[in-house]
Amino acid sequence: MIVLALVRFAGINSRALDWLLKRFSTPHEIMKAGSKELSEYSKISSEISERIAAVDEKLEAAEKFYKELQARDIKVISRLDTAYPERLFELNDPPALFYLRGSLPENDKRTVAIVGASQATAEGIALTSKLSAAFSKAGVQIVSSFGNGNDYAVHLGSKTAGGASFAVLDAGFDHIDAAADIPVAIDLVSSGGLLSEYAPDVKLGKTNYKESNRIIVGLSQAVVITEIYEDSKHTHDILKFCHQIGKLVFFSVESENGALSDEKSLAKIAKHGAIPMAGLKKVDDIIASLV
Repeated sequence: MIVLALVRFAGINSRALDWLLKRFSTPHEIMKAGSKELSEYSKISSEISERIAAVDEKLEAAEKFYKELQARDIKVISRLDTAYPERLFELNDPPALFYLRGSLPENDKRTVAIVGASQATAEGIALTSKLSAAFSKAGVQIVSSFGNGNDYAVHLGSKTAGGASFAVLDAGFDHIDAAADIPVAIDLVSSGGLLSEYAPDVKLGKTNYKESNRIIVGLSQAVVITEIYEDSKHTHDILKFCHQIGKLVFFSVESENGALSDEKSLAKIAKHGAIPMAGLKKVDDIIASLV
């Protein structure tokens, strides 16, 4: 509850929580610290220090907020909970907490992320669906984003194969579009899960996708890109982040002679060391690499 109060009412992000835990050891000790003691720590501003020092006054509000989430079947998972996904600790800024509907990927199961362009082609959607089904049939969990053609193909492909898929949102649950997204979200929650670093009322921000991308990559053992173009900023960001942290990346092509991409994107893919794969031919190799 203290971590929820620190994030919700004091504005603590994942890096700030790291700094505070290193200095004060536990959330309870953080709450006990005075604003003067907190402000002496160079990475915490005076404004944040004052909010942290007053967080004990927000515990009742945090409890009320928590009960409201429970009433909506929304779970809150903090970094200090045993249910927190172990792979996220490989990140240098694992989320302080996230909000969940449904279930989490199982720590002891193989997990792959499948991502593609927001402006998906019919060929890209078909390939993404086939790949998702192939991984699911092999018992591999699948993680992706949520809100475009390729994302839907990931989750629907997994469902048709009886698998479990998980989506990371770029905003809070309240901002899922009812017309297009809710039916897919309901299917996801029934067999996998929806998670977000953002409270339900938080709207989509310009850089939110970067934060959610790190979670997608962090939850997975390897990333498969099915379709990417010059304006695919979400997918290019994932590719760049994978290169930075050394995450294995595969890039799918329709055939040995062509890719679902443009020339500039192909150049970037080559620069970042993504491994090409034709159709479904390397699925077994990818599964073998998930350790």
